[in-house]
Amino acid sequence: MTSTQRRVGDVTVHRFSGEYRKTPLLFTERVTGREAKAWIVDLTLEDGTSSRSLRVRFDLAGRPLTALRLDGAREVSVPIDEYYAFVEPTVFAAEQNDGLLGVERATCLVGERELDCETKNYRVRVGGRSGKLKVTESAALPGRDLGGEITTADGRVIYRAELVELTHETTSSSVAGR
Repeated sequence: MTSTQRRVGDVTVHRFSGEYRKTPLLFTERVTGREAKAWIVDLTLEDGTSSRSLRVRFDLAGRPLTALRLDGAREVSVPIDEYYAFVEPTVFAAEQNDGLLGVERATCLVGERELDCETKNYRVRVGGRSGKLKVTESAALPGRDLGGEITTADGRVIYRAELVELTHETTSSSVAGR
């Protein structure tokens, strides 16, 4: 997401599920501050039994600059590699994309908002087998996927990513001045 599309107080929640992992994973991004050339974003991963949080400073192009592990009231500086390891469970890719199959237009529900959406369908290969990749986007939310799904030819869901919440907290306190 580009800097012009981000605001302090923005909160997004994605759910990741499918056969690629044992339990669904919730990934929350909360924009908590803005500096001259960086955004401060609190990230939380929850898998139903545990929760972990990081505070990451991103440059205006979206690249991570620094990371802090949030442990209760403590903030512990960690190498940027910990950020990449933190988000790794949310990522899954097909081994091969064999091309676009078609495009569907529909209305999508994100939280309580109805949006005009477009879903692109691709033929892919996963684990040496044929499958389908669907990626859903909306012009109302440029630069952000609303969802993605990789299924096998027999319909099993290997990977599903869903934007389940998109809100703005007007009472958010900025951490930029800390």
